[in-house]
Amino acid sequence: HPYYLDHMTRLGLEKEIEVCQKNIKQREELNRQLTQAEEEFLKWEKLNKSIGDSTGGKFRKIAQSYVLENLINSANYHLKSLTDRYKLRVKPGSFVIELEDAYNGFTLRPATTISGGESFLISLSLALALSDIGQGLSLDILFIDEGFGSLDEQALEQAMSVLYELSGDSRQIGIISHVGKLSESISQKI
Repeated sequence: HPYYLDHMTRLGLEKEIEVCQKNIKQREELNRQLTQAEEEFLKWEKLNKSIGDSTGGKFRKIAQSYVLENLINSANYHLKSLTDRYKLRVKPGSFVIELEDAYNGFTLRPATTISGGESFLISLSLALALSDIGQGLSLDILFIDEGFGSLDEQALEQAMSVLYELSGDSRQIGIISHVGKLSESISQKI
């Protein structure tokens, strides 16, 4: 009979079926491992795109942006005690510091456009903010060299008031200036 298989042929076919079934199971296991590896790769690829590169530059920029944000928040705290007009902001996605001007409809402008008096107030608030950040590092001394001459009478009094308050907070503040009113109001001089 043509469909009749002899015993040897039948045993050979059964062995081939057994090998095929074993190969199918191995393939299913390999496919499972491949899917798992692809999922793991996608997680690491997403992390790499977010913060990783071969030089660590992306991660460094992220860390620096957090430090800058803290610095600007602290500077704004000090700036508010000097004037209610200005507030510092960081341009989103950059390290560019902008100035928000309350007297001009809260418009934003680059910090590079500030005048002499504004520059002194902004610089002073940033210096005080740096001093705040460095308090854990024992940065208790702050030197201010000039800039007072660019302030009007009211701004000068406000700046002096803030500096007197800070000197009461166990900080030593050194001022280098030729402004007469400033010299008269400070008792300790070199």
